[in-house]
Amino acid sequence: MKNAHFNDAKIKVHEMIFGALLQDQTQTAMTKELELRTIGDPGAITSQVRNAVSQEDSKIPVTGVQTLRHQVEGSFHEERVAAQLVSLLGGIALFLVCIGLYGVTAQGVAR
Repeated sequence: MKNAHFNDAKIKVHEMIFGALLQDQTQTAMTKELELRTIGDPGAITSQVRNAVSQEDSKIPVTGVQTLRHQVEGSFHEERVAAQLVSLLGGIALFLVCIGLYGVTAQGVAR
């Protein structure tokens, strides 16, 4: 497997070992992830996945369901806010430059 970013695209990729879920006897055994690829709306199969997992073992909770798009959007939230702020300040600067050029042009025409 090549390098892959799992939780955040900005974090350095570390070496990982993928173990079998049913062989894991530690406390973190219940904090595993299940990833599915669907055709169409991924949110539509959430209840079907919960039912299938519940049929196998009713003690396993299905929580934190989210789409890949939602996860990627969340990981770039800070950059998006910064870009919007810089764009707003750039727009204000452009507006002030236009007013200044208008003033200089108007003063030159008046003379």
